[in-house]
Amino acid sequence: MLARHARQRAGRSWPPTVLVASALIAAATVAAAPSARAQVTADRARCSAASAHQTMAHRLARSITAAIRSRFTSADPGYDPFENVSVAVSDRSRGLTCWYHSATQNYSASAVKATILAALLLMAQDEHRWLTSWERNEAWLMITQSDNAAATALWNHVGLTRLQHFLNRARMKHTQLNTWGAWGLTLITPHDETLLLKLLMSPGKVLTRRSRDCELYLMNHVISSQAWGVRAGSPRYFSWHIKNGWAPLPDPASSPWVVNSIGCFVHKRFGYTIVVLTRDNPAPGLSYGIATIESIAWVINRALVPRAKEVWPKSSAAQLARLRPVPDEVLPARPRSPLTHGAG
Repeated sequence: MLARHARQRAGRSWPPTVLVASALIAAATVAAAPSARAQVTADRARCSAASAHQTMAHRLARSITAAIRSRFTSADPGYDPFENVSVAVSDRSRGLTCWYHSATQNYSASAVKATILAALLLMAQDEHRWLTSWERNEAWLMITQSDNAAATALWNHVGLTRLQHFLNRARMKHTQLNTWGAWGLTLITPHDETLLLKLLMSPGKVLTRRSRDCELYLMNHVISSQAWGVRAGSPRYFSWHIKNGWAPLPDPASSPWVVNSIGCFVHKRFGYTIVVLTRDNPAPGLSYGIATIESIAWVINRALVPRAKEVWPKSSAAQLARLRPVPDEVLPARPRSPLTHGAG
């Protein structure tokens, strides 16, 4: 899963309107979340919708809450999924919004690569040009293969000023860029990631159609070993566009994995977004986080498109067991600072 993929694709030619990229994770360090397990918690997901869909919204909120609750584990009695999971869902056609701790900040790992690409596209627009061959090649590697070296190159190429300019244009006010080069330690929220996905799905004043199509194309060509997460349960006849992030965090005081998944799903004029961020996942870490995300995404996808007969499956136990989560990049030591929490 985290094995580094060769960069031989860097020399391929691209369709004139499309760009491609890929992303692996940046090893990062997350502050420990509260460890006391809440046997009974008042936290619950919430959904609102247009009047014709309120019954479905209430059912979906209960299903999301149940999916989160199912992730308690006897293997780690101190782990509380209600403290370490955050969720956002948006379906404009039904006026539906679901949230659970959607303003809570979480380290991004490779999920930030979708933002790096969007900032690169906006930079090219502002300079009245299309992407260069080098930018296209690095973007392909960064998104489709989750290549860290490509992400670092583009992060430095775009620069913090232009990255922040994109966040300002997209109104992603709660995203906090890392300022010392460790892009995997950027702080993101489900709310802001939803804004990014909605910006890619719909016409607007930030990105042109060509730019939006480019990023969606790349997110639809993630290699199969990385196409897990929020896609689970989505209809096969929908186009899917995802970016995942997963990072082993060398913090001896907490479980070492942050695992995130963001995605949008489109069929004709119908589309929706799902964001699930997790941290402090119990051992074995990566596979546990993936299973958590897919448990939540499954109930969301099945509720939004209940009649779909052919859907993308969850990762099997055998697939999760075969993961080889070996990072290919070690970040420099970070300054000690707490991870802030927002209210969902």
